[in-house]
Amino acid sequence: MDNILFSVRNLSKTFHKNVVALNEISFFGKRDSIIGIVGPNGSGKTTLLSIFAGLIRQDHGSIEMEKNLSIGASVGDISYFPHLTALENLNFIARLKGLNKRLAEGELKKLLGLVGLDYNKKANTFSFGMRQRYAIASTMVGAPDIILLDEPTVGIDPIDIEEIKEVIKRSAADRSLIFSSHQLEEVLALSDYVLGLSYGQMLFFENIEAIKEAARERQLNAKQYLLEQMKASQL
Repeated sequence: MDNILFSVRNLSKTFHKNVVALNEISFFGKRDSIIGIVGPNGSGKTTLLSIFAGLIRQDHGSIEMEKNLSIGASVGDISYFPHLTALENLNFIARLKGLNKRLAEGELKKLLGLVGLDYNKKANTFSFGMRQRYAIASTMVGAPDIILLDEPTVGIDPIDIEEIKEVIKRSAADRSLIFSSHQLEEVLALSDYVLGLSYGQMLFFENIEAIKEAARERQLNAKQYLLEQMKASQL
């Protein structure tokens, strides 16, 4: 398949010897595509993204990717210096990545414009929605090839959610973006591929057109079809 950036093969993780967080998870990611990981709380979404980001190690399996690919990740708590502006915080990240401050500043302002955040806004005045916007911008510093976002719209009011969805779509240009959610509507609206998880088990990995076609054959809408798939796994 063309434009594949990475392949996840049989990824497994167990905590405390008997809590299976992930069991033989396999999928792939293409450039210019969005993968939505959907599942209830405790299904393994954050664990999967944490392994991908290098925050924890898997027990078995592998993540194979092209050489020299870079990753930008927002998994877990959002980190920033509260007394600095949004731009100053991103400048700090840019320096950690070895980017020239003078050359990077214009690009960082563009990133903050992309996510709709004032670059002079002090971080200690961020609303929850602003923190999520900043988190997305922070993942894009240095133009990574792969972006990981853990529940990017959780806790955000409905107006901000629609804007964040547009930001996610734009952020996927020329890269692979993976985000997690427990909202089926959100995943179906944004994703080119959907990975379904339930308590560490992989339920499906399908492209959105295949999901819609399977739903039509069963005379269901896509959400109803995925709900059936997820409920069947719990029987």
